[in-house]
Order: sequence, then C-alpha cells, then structure tokens
Amino acid sequence: MHTYKQIFKQAIKIAWFNPSLWIFGLLVALLGNAGEIELILGSAGFGGEGILLSFWQGLAEGGLFTIVGIKTFFGIILTSPFYFFSISLIMLTVIALSILTIWLVIVSQTALITKIVSIINNQELKWQKSFSIGLQKFW
Repeated sequence: MHTYKQIFKQAIKIAWFNPSLWIFGLLVALLGNAGEIELILGSAGFGGEGILLSFWQGLAEGGLFTIVGIKTFFGIILTSPFYFFSISLIMLTVIALSILTIWLVIVSQTALITKIVSIINNQELKWQKSFSIGLQKFW
C-alpha cells in the first residue's frame, strides 16, 4: 500500500526528470479550468445554469425566435451583409478554436497517462508516439 508521501515523491521525480510531460500537463490543466470560467461568467450576470443555456434563453427572451425577430434577422442580412459576415466569421472562429482546444486536451490527457505508465514500467516512449496513442484513443 502506497502512502500519499510516496506517491507525491514519485510524481515529482517523474515530472522533474521528464520535462516533455509538462506540455501535456499544461494542456490537461485546461480541462479543470471550465468550472472557474463558469463561476466567473455566472457572477457577471450571464446566468447560473451555464453559458450555453443562458445564451439561447437570452435570444429567446429577446424575441429572436418570433416572426418579427426572424424578419428583422433576415433584414439585417440583406441590408448589411458585411456586418453579418464578420459576426458569423468571428463566431465560427471561436467555435473552431473551442473544438480544437477540447480535442487537444482529450488527446493530451491520454498521451500523458500513456507516457507516465511507460516511465513507471521503465520503457522508452517518445513524445510523438504517446501523442499518436492519444489520437488513436480519442473516441
């Protein structure tokens, strides 16, 4: 049976002698920060149920999903298409970066676990190989 002290010493030893794990560790640390972001944005008045749900509720309460709201939406598209295009491009960029970040965090989590297991078993595993294993285990 291992004690916390032994586990902590082994974790520091592994991290100190394998700096390639730091990159994976920093990316995996992004996984735990979603709760703090929800807390900060929730306290700023965006709602306590979550950002996405409160965003759609705000659009519904503002009247976007009514007949007048839809007519106004298409009117904006016809009168100023550049404004609509630029807002759409920004929204798609944010969505794409969010998806890329989530993908990278999940792949890094698997790669980090694989690399640590290989270090504990005294096997040599390159950074690229652990990342490719993370890609294979993504789904």
